[in-house]
Amino acid sequence: MDLLDRIKQIGSNYNLTEEDLYDEVASEVADNKRRDGLWIKALSQCSMDEEKAKPLYIKFRVESLRDEIKKLLSELKINERNEYIKLVEAAKHDRQLAADELVKANNDRSAASQLLIEAGLRIEAESSELRLKYEKKNDDLNIKIQALEHEYSTDKLLWENKIKKISKLNNQLEIAVITLFFALMGYIIWYR
Repeated sequence: MDLLDRIKQIGSNYNLTEEDLYDEVASEVADNKRRDGLWIKALSQCSMDEEKAKPLYIKFRVESLRDEIKKLLSELKINERNEYIKLVEAAKHDRQLAADELVKANNDRSAASQLLIEAGLRIEAESSELRLKYEKKNDDLNIKIQALEHEYSTDKLLWENKIKKISKLNNQLEIAVITLFFALMGYIIWYR
């Protein structure tokens, strides 16, 4: 299973590491699954010297894979968020249905009060039981909504932290790429 499939399976909570990226590229290289466009780009930047182009290709492929994963994680996050919103909406709908049933039960109770004179304690017991049933359902729905809201808040904080980490990693990667570029340029200048 390749890295993108593993991420799809785990979801947006996948903890991507630099090692994952390089492992995936190493597997691609070992299986001779080369991206021709990136290979040509690497060759063109190395005066068509294949030995010099190989590490540059790896760098380009890691960057490309990182972009693919970033896009995938973003899509997964949106899909998971939409699923969460659907769950919240369904819970709200259920809560409204319960509230409507409670109103109906209260209306039934009013009607039962009219009949209480004729039916006595039997009708009062049925009405109380019905009211307790609907209140319990409403309480259960409130608990579900509170749990979903708490889960949403927790997920939101996790995503904000992940975004900060990704941003930090991107900054570190940019610095590493610039440093590598200048080192490579110095090496090229020195040995020419």
